[in-house]
Amino acid sequence: MLGTSVLAVVLALAMLASCSSHVISAAPSVARAQNEPQRRVEYVVGLTDAKTQTITVSVILRGVPAGDLELCLPVWRPGRYQILDMAGTISGVTARAGDGKPRDIHKVEKATWKVGVESGDDEIIVDYRVYANSLGDRTRHADETHAFLSPAAVFMYAPALRLEPLVVRLNMPEGWKIASGLEPDPGDPFALFAPDYDVLVDSPIEAGFHDVLEFDVDGTPHQIAVWWGGVAPGAAPSRRGKLFDQAKIAGDFSKIIRSQRDIFGSFPYPRYVFLVHCYQGGGGGTEHVNSTIVGCSPAAFEEEARYRSFLTLISHEFFHTWNVKQLRPAGIKPYDYQRENYTELLWVAEGATTYYENVALVRAGLITVDHFLGDIAGMIDADRRRIGAAVQSAEESSFDAWIKFNKPSADAANTTVSFYDKGAQLSLVLDLLIRNASSGSRSLDHVMRGLYEKFPLSGPAYTSRDFRDLAIRAAGTDLSWFFDRHVARPEPVDYEAALRAVGLELHVSDTSLRRTIGAAFDDADGGARISSIETASAAAQSGLLVGDIIVALNDRRVRGGEMASRMNELAAGAVVELTFFRMNVLRRVSITLDEVKGGSWRVRRVENPSPEQKRIFESWTGQEWKD
Repeated sequence: MLGTSVLAVVLALAMLASCSSHVISAAPSVARAQNEPQRRVEYVVGLTDAKTQTITVSVILRGVPAGDLELCLPVWRPGRYQILDMAGTISGVTARAGDGKPRDIHKVEKATWKVGVESGDDEIIVDYRVYANSLGDRTRHADETHAFLSPAAVFMYAPALRLEPLVVRLNMPEGWKIASGLEPDPGDPFALFAPDYDVLVDSPIEAGFHDVLEFDVDGTPHQIAVWWGGVAPGAAPSRRGKLFDQAKIAGDFSKIIRSQRDIFGSFPYPRYVFLVHCYQGGGGGTEHVNSTIVGCSPAAFEEEARYRSFLTLISHEFFHTWNVKQLRPAGIKPYDYQRENYTELLWVAEGATTYYENVALVRAGLITVDHFLGDIAGMIDADRRRIGAAVQSAEESSFDAWIKFNKPSADAANTTVSFYDKGAQLSLVLDLLIRNASSGSRSLDHVMRGLYEKFPLSGPAYTSRDFRDLAIRAAGTDLSWFFDRHVARPEPVDYEAALRAVGLELHVSDTSLRRTIGAAFDDADGGARISSIETASAAAQSGLLVGDIIVALNDRRVRGGEMASRMNELAAGAVVELTFFRMNVLRRVSITLDEVKGGSWRVRRVENPSPEQKRIFESWTGQEWKD
């Protein structure tokens, strides 16, 4: 807890802050402190009209001085590095004093309002409506069965009171229940407490009808709340597939939780909640401080492969409990909710998490070693096929997440890499380099635990230099070259050398040639619409453009799904005539087909591995080497 003098300074700085400036924030805590001062911030949420996808919110602010009071709604939410402009669904904003008298409120920026507070106002209440129909981006959604509230999308905040404790009171339809990482407010079963706005933002709320699975992991309580989208209240649970075995699900989650806890050494929370939205087309997830919200299709509980993918998503989001929610990279600590937060470390925050999602599963015995190696091969194959891998570095991809990764152009494959994918690929190589250099005694696990111990949430953010130094210390040798060549610059990675440490090697599954013009297609308007074009390909050289719709190949009609097979039917070096529409004008072009190698990169065990290779492999996967 902050000392009295330090707290006074922080609060004074916060009082000077505005929505458009960087706000100094105390470290979030999910536990309520003793002798908490009277709360000055309260949210009253009306969910009784959820069936119309309308949520009402009243923000009650107490003890504010006379003058202009600024209120803001974040323009993005933690976990998604993209400006979402969530204020676009806010309407009917009014303000009143505690005695009911209206007060002036007007908008000064796209997500900022100012309220005129008069002398003697003991309370200021700001009322507004939220249209809640954004399920896929996990921000806000309501219907007759539930309401999901990602607080950044729903709750305005006063920068001057950002550090104040607060309560959220929910007025819900009869029979609804609440699931959230927030703790109940004492004395009110329909209210939740947060020590400050930062904790509130990182604590989504699910209210409505949902299945609840509760289990302990080594004495720490965990909860899974599953909402079944599209199912009317009281209807038979038709979407609960044969794999929705509560004991099995709790057991599998427990294995993931222990596998990851063993990397970091301890739980950073007293209680954890998994929120699951199960609906047709559901997918994706967002990490939060002691909870996560994930989406899945009903097929996740009907098909083994889909269930395994669901566990992979759970593994990814849960790893964020430490990596991002506790140890945070420079640039996103503290959060500035009103602008982009730039960091060059998303390749660690997201990429290392992507790498560990399957490491945790294989160690927990939830996927086979062969499945794990297949995923490793897929990562390598994707890197070696991505033209943009020679253009954009991992650090550049991280920094440009706001304008490139989350706003991809048709040229993205030629000029960019995903910080998720590139970060996972680099984490794999770095892990194996450390294991090899230390004869298996150290690994990337030690780097991640070192970050967690050295940079707690209550302390400073870690920098690229901090991460590099911990990796070098773990390896016991200078790895600066790795970071200079492969993290800061986009030089190709020597996967072959890295894999040898664990007795693995690469090979190409198929060496046959295929014919192509170097473009990707989708079906549109009865033809094959060009969705992307590779740099220096036959398509690029011929003058074809993204958006052109090819309707015939050698005077025979063609659609997007047929282009690859039709070109492969032709001889090497064949010249084809394409008929296409551009801006509704019919045109023709002749193109000589390119030839490229088919197949993909695969990983296999070496023959006659050394005892050290076997030992390092087994410590890496947690599984026995099998020839």
